[in-house]
Amino acid sequence: MRGWSKMGEEIKIPVFTRKATGLTKEIGPWTAWLIPWYSIAGSGITIYAVQIYAIYPKAIGWIGMGLAGLPAIFSAINIALLGVCMPRSAGGYVWATRFVDPFVGWLGAGWFYFFTYWLAIGLLTFVGPQTVGTMLTGLGYGLGSQILINVGVTLQKLWAVMIFSVLWNIFMLVLNATGLRWFIRAMWIFWIINFIGVFTSGVLYFTITPDKAKVLWDATWGTGTWDAIVRVTDAHNFSGWVESASKGVWGDTVACMMYLFWAYTAWETLAYVGGEVRSPRVSFLYFYVLGLASCTLMYIFLTAGPVHAYGQDFLARYNYLYTLYKNEELTEAEMTEIGMPIIFPCQPLFSSSLGKGAVKVLAGFWFYPLTAVLACYLAATRVAFGMAFDRYFPEFLATVSERFHAPIGASIFVFVMALILNVLVATGYGIFVTAASLSFYTAWFCMMYAWAAMSLPHKRPDVWERGLKKKIFGITELEFFGFIATILLFMFLILAAIGMSLMSLYITTLWVAIGVILWLFFRVRNEKRGITPADTFGEIPPA
Repeated sequence: MRGWSKMGEEIKIPVFTRKATGLTKEIGPWTAWLIPWYSIAGSGITIYAVQIYAIYPKAIGWIGMGLAGLPAIFSAINIALLGVCMPRSAGGYVWATRFVDPFVGWLGAGWFYFFTYWLAIGLLTFVGPQTVGTMLTGLGYGLGSQILINVGVTLQKLWAVMIFSVLWNIFMLVLNATGLRWFIRAMWIFWIINFIGVFTSGVLYFTITPDKAKVLWDATWGTGTWDAIVRVTDAHNFSGWVESASKGVWGDTVACMMYLFWAYTAWETLAYVGGEVRSPRVSFLYFYVLGLASCTLMYIFLTAGPVHAYGQDFLARYNYLYTLYKNEELTEAEMTEIGMPIIFPCQPLFSSSLGKGAVKVLAGFWFYPLTAVLACYLAATRVAFGMAFDRYFPEFLATVSERFHAPIGASIFVFVMALILNVLVATGYGIFVTAASLSFYTAWFCMMYAWAAMSLPHKRPDVWERGLKKKIFGITELEFFGFIATILLFMFLILAAIGMSLMSLYITTLWVAIGVILWLFFRVRNEKRGITPADTFGEIPPA
């Protein structure tokens, strides 16, 4: 407790806004396994695994995907080790502010973390309806259903996307505000549905070669469609575009890792609900790390799959065709020649086009961009709650529903912020919601966890004693894995910075400036109450 006076009256203010978080431990080992798999399988594997060829046409995608997973795996090990030592709500933020530096941790693992998931919610709720539209259009053509075709094509239009986004945000608000138990049930249901699509697609991809894929593609979209795509892209100098866009096989493979790195975003979600985890040692150390490793293998498998089935040339051609279409460079005659609607390139387009009947339907079960955004809501609400708990964010965000034990204040705040971003996207400002931006922010805050791991054994040896207490090559296990993660993350930080647009740099600079102003505001406000940064960040918050 700290004292401060107002109009001559002494008022006692506790360091934290609540005596306890009020959140309950609903996450068991199997849910800990699910969260990294569920949360990262969003637009990365569904979209970027096939769209990278629109930017890097000669990349070996599965190698890029595998290499991009390395910093995720080592970061997950750091998180697991920190989670065993000190599981807390908003754990990544708590570790960074207590073991690295209050301001650096607040900015990186708090403010920038929230910004990342605000952008991710905006990106996923924008591309999610388009992905579903692609899936429905393909199913409509394959099953001869004009209703499915009409709905699918409509979901490619901006007004339909925005309506869908608002409704989906409302659904996520309700789900998030009614407690983690229902949230977890929804995650398991969505994961099972998506896994049906993943498994079916994988079987199709690796049992079909390009010659057979051409026949099946034409059976879905119309006779001669494949050859028409080849002719039209040749007419628009496809080979010349490949040579101008490509940096060579290995240049493209290295460069594409920046985009694919963001495909793994949200592996750290469990860290931010650490205070809600049962059996932290088992859940974090074994099930969580195993969940991420298994998802990484799935990523590699499903990035190689479309290339095996279609050949990289056709994937690059379709992406190029879609770019021409979006830029309005195709003539009416060329559109007629192609004969099919030129829809958003993503996994369900290519997987369902290889199937027949019920198999076609199952191969189209790729709802990841819509369902993975639930984990983004989970992450965004917990970090807002954690900063508010420390009184370094508006304190009403630490309000918890006594009935549902859910962060109701933070849930409403994230919902409103998501709607604001939907409006920005609708009015043309979606340019700053890019994979490069999100990869940059992700590398930044994950580096905070690596530094926290390296600092913990020395700053708080008593906390380190609660963990594994192992040494590797004469240094603690936290220092060892923190060092490796730092090196890997720095490389991706540079790659992402190079890939950021000028608009992204402006937005990042603005967000840093706003963050510094907020930090100073809350620091001065708390100090006037008698609470110094040392008081707040020198204490470990209650579980």
